[in-house]
Amino acid sequence: RINQDTSIQVIGCEDIYSEIESIFSSITANLNYDSTLKLTDFAILVPDMDIYAPVIYAVSSRYKNLLPCSIIDASSTRQSHSFSALKSFFYFAENGFNKNELYQLFKNPCFLSAIKVSIDEIEIWRSWLDELNIYTYDENISFKNTHNLSFGNMRLLLGRIICNSDLIFNTDEQYNYFGNILPFSDINSQNESTLNKFIHVTELIFSFSTLLSQSSKSGKKWNAIITKIIQTFIDIPSGFENEQMVISSFRDKLKKIEHMADLSFELMYSILFSKDISLPLRSGSYLISGINVSALIPKRQIPFKIIYIPGMQEGSFPG
Repeated sequence: RINQDTSIQVIGCEDIYSEIESIFSSITANLNYDSTLKLTDFAILVPDMDIYAPVIYAVSSRYKNLLPCSIIDASSTRQSHSFSALKSFFYFAENGFNKNELYQLFKNPCFLSAIKVSIDEIEIWRSWLDELNIYTYDENISFKNTHNLSFGNMRLLLGRIICNSDLIFNTDEQYNYFGNILPFSDINSQNESTLNKFIHVTELIFSFSTLLSQSSKSGKKWNAIITKIIQTFIDIPSGFENEQMVISSFRDKLKKIEHMADLSFELMYSILFSKDISLPLRSGSYLISGINVSALIPKRQIPFKIIYIPGMQEGSFPG
């Protein structure tokens, strides 16, 4: 019998986070299987470094010093996690609730460090958003909008009350007893800490986004709101010390507009997210500093034993 040829393998993943997580898991498995392999024997070649660099930084940070990476070809502000986190709040303020944008914020390492939750808890949060079919936000709970975040949070709370009480209802009785709100529960919603943090964090995210979207404000008012967002939701984790440059840049800009009497949302956005915020473009030394990560471009040196190429879906892969 001829052994299967595994020199080329194609794997499907749900999203780019799953792609990169699968790659790092595969690298770990290969290192455990073959003791002759070194980190420099691996390469990750990506079709769009602007999109993939932040995700690679986020996933690799969980492996700390076990799987260091050498990253080249990355552009500046797109790989700043604190920049991306704050920008998400402005996105919600302008466009309203967006599940994909919220997922990106949830997995942002600066956001995770600030709210002190794990990736496993984030996956639970994500499952609740999907199970409850949430895709809008309105701070006022309306029975006409069952897809509202606040309505979903109420269902979670009532579900936990039902499971921790002696009350026994069938589905119709629960619906009538709680004023036309059907309680929701699963095994994870019985964890009081995880549930309370989910409700607190999600409501706070969109409360701040609502404040950002409300008419023009004085520079002092903008400063107070944005500074509070940074203090609450953005923290610099170990290994990301250069993010402090971005936070300092935000604070400098906020100080400069404090004296202004009237600033619109659009003007404030352009002031904060101008392109002069940058980070060092490289991490490590290519070919000699751990796993090699670079853009997929012609004539690239590839003296590697194992190469991973994410982003091969239609419309993304060069060709």
